[in-house]
Amino acid sequence: MTLAAKQLESSCWYKACINLDGLEENSLISFTVGTPGHLKERSLKDQMAKDPTEVIRKAVLRMLPRNELPDDRDRKLRIFSGGEHPFGDKPLEPFVMPPRQVR
Repeated sequence: MTLAAKQLESSCWYKACINLDGLEENSLISFTVGTPGHLKERSLKDQMAKDPTEVIRKAVLRMLPRNELPDDRDRKLRIFSGGEHPFGDKPLEPFVMPPRQVR
């Protein structure tokens, strides 16, 4: 799987490869369908067969702090299964953080 994200302020693209070999295939993923008491479970193997990008999206979003920013970051996150992505031959440039201004 390939993970690509765009930083809107500097218009730099990021690309990272994620290795899923360490996950157990029999681990369960819980989700709700909206009705109280209807918690569903699906194995990781079944979820990867249905939609592999959702596994990566949930993992990335659960690593973010619980504040107002994850919704904005979720909109910017682009995940593509496979090595192809629709951004063509645009060069990938690393994002350099500006130095902190200390009082």
